Amino acid sequence: MSVRPGRLAAVVRDPDGTAHRTDVLVRECTGAEWDRVLGLAAAESGYIAELLDREVPPGLAEEAAAAGVDLLPGLGDLDPQCDCGEWAHCPHTAALCHQVARLLDRDPFVLLLLRGRAEQEVLEALEERSAAGAETGTEAQSTPGDAGVPAAEAFAAAARGLPPLPPLPVLPEGPGQPPSLDTESEPAGLDVDAVEFLAQAVASEAFRLLAEALAPGHAARAPRPR
Repeated sequence: MSVRPGRLAAVVRDPDGTAHRTDVLVRECTGAEWDRVLGLAAAESGYIAELLDREVPPGLAEEAAAAGVDLLPGLGDLDPQCDCGEWAHCPHTAALCHQVARLLDRDPFVLLLLRGRAEQEVLEALEERSAAGAETGTEAQSTPGDAGVPAAEAFAAAARGLPPLPPLPVLPEGPGQPPSLDTESEPAGLDVDAVEFLAQAVASEAFRLLAEALAPGHAARAPRPR
């Protein structure tokens, strides 16, 4: 079995030993399509790592499909050719596709080769794009005049432009009453009485904290350890 851009080929033998030259043609990606695929792969370090681990990142195939490039061929993308004379997919081309599917599980670069790019070409292109991206990032970080602003200046400038604080809230007469959880039938696995007790306890605690915050001299007191 041989794999090259746009074509699978093998000599497939029948049980009686008769040999058949079998080919399956696959459309190669155009230069523009490869630019999209490589751009997507280079943008995610995880994709590059998975490719180096000899795995096709599912996310890359999905993003490529969304960008109009189908990396994974379907039945309609395969053009079978066999000298046995049978129409469409014969047992020999089916056997070839089955073996290639097993091969793809072990080496994703077989798929990329079928689509038109060998492993070394893909890795070199990704390396170039990664290096270009890193260089661009370095240049952006070293742009003259972008030394930053001291924190004190930033806080002072922000303070000058902030609107006045809203007035303090008014302390209510007592804790609020949580809504009732009475229903016709009690939800399975839920203790309604316990939930209502917890809600009331939270409302009481919130009332106590608000009362402390509104008490005179609160801002001058150190927070209590918890």
